[in-house]
Amino acid sequence: MHFLELPEELILTVISWLPLSGIMTMRLVNREVNRVCCDSSLWRGRFIMLASIPSSDSLFESTHSDEQQEEEAQQQEQDEDGDEETHNADDNHYNIAMDGEQRNTNDHNNNNDDAEVRTEDFKNVSSPPPSPGKVVYPSERLWCSSVVYRNRMYIYGGHTTRGASNLIHSVKADMYYYDFGQKAWTEISHEVSGKTEHKCVVYNDALWFVGGYNGQNYTNDLHSFNFDTKEWCEVRAKGDRPCQRTSHACVVWNNRMYVFAGFSGEQYLNDLHEFDFETETWRDITMETLGTRPSPRSRFCAVVHGNSMYLLGGWNKVNYFGDFFAYNFVTKTWSQIVSPHFDIPSLSQYSVSVFNNKLYIFGGFCAIAKECINRLYVYQLPEEETAPSNEETQKRTEQRQDMPVPMQYTYITSE
Repeated sequence: MHFLELPEELILTVISWLPLSGIMTMRLVNREVNRVCCDSSLWRGRFIMLASIPSSDSLFESTHSDEQQEEEAQQQEQDEDGDEETHNADDNHYNIAMDGEQRNTNDHNNNNDDAEVRTEDFKNVSSPPPSPGKVVYPSERLWCSSVVYRNRMYIYGGHTTRGASNLIHSVKADMYYYDFGQKAWTEISHEVSGKTEHKCVVYNDALWFVGGYNGQNYTNDLHSFNFDTKEWCEVRAKGDRPCQRTSHACVVWNNRMYVFAGFSGEQYLNDLHEFDFETETWRDITMETLGTRPSPRSRFCAVVHGNSMYLLGGWNKVNYFGDFFAYNFVTKTWSQIVSPHFDIPSLSQYSVSVFNNKLYIFGGFCAIAKECINRLYVYQLPEEETAPSNEETQKRTEQRQDMPVPMQYTYITSE
């Protein structure tokens, strides 16, 4: 069996045993090995001189044909000459990547009948640039957080990488909001340090975020930002707060925030913590739950629908998970959702939303395809229930061992 035919998680494990010089040499084998060697799990905690790392293009320049090299040289020259024009393009001229191919929306002959969402359906809503010296845009980044509050989208933190290394290069500390009506960005001044791979939620006119990586350490601090006063504050919560973590799940239900799983910097987690906004108190409720709890993982998402939290997939460096779980807040019961009518996609780093009793899952890294995908999955959820009162919650909790786990699930399809 060829080395690259092994499961990718096994390949990563083998490569992780190599010294730094060995990994650098492995990157020169071919494009596929270079892609695997750029996985962030191999590089976290290693100290290297980034300037000495050749880019993917320079590593494989000799494999291009003369025609491709000439086209790339012409394209690079055009990019250098027209950099400002490219960044200031109007709404009718932009490029969208789909399935690895770059398409220009001005070319209407480049349609793809098989694509569920055509490039014409997207619209660049970036505001026209103001006069020189007043342009306000967030810089490039990934793993930032975003929430929507009163017709504005707020983003905070994130990080950048350098070249093909996929290493965390610069952790961002800036915060912006985007006004949907004015179609304009505004930067918010504050004194909080940078974070990436953290999670944010909205509760009572405030943005709350917990955990993340600050460029040096994994953290478990809790902060809030008041949307009206524009003031930040570190919340000195009582109780048993979660350990430090990144790439975890964080949701709000019935005046409480729930944090589940993630990566601590040393191990993958599957603990569940509850934060009471009114008393500002943490509780570890891991051992209070019933049912089959998901195994330790990170790089997954969770959403709330009715009285349940739903989560899918993720990974733990060894495996990508193809499982689907629901946690009922009232009965404190985990249930794994399985059906003979569909296969759960093995996904991580995807996005998920709920609309009209349906769960929409888009994109991410698919372990089966071994690449990032642009598929859209839809799952039919049960009818939404209203959150019960405290008395009802207590009563249902006492009766939960006698209650069957609801399985009103039907299908998951690719659209």
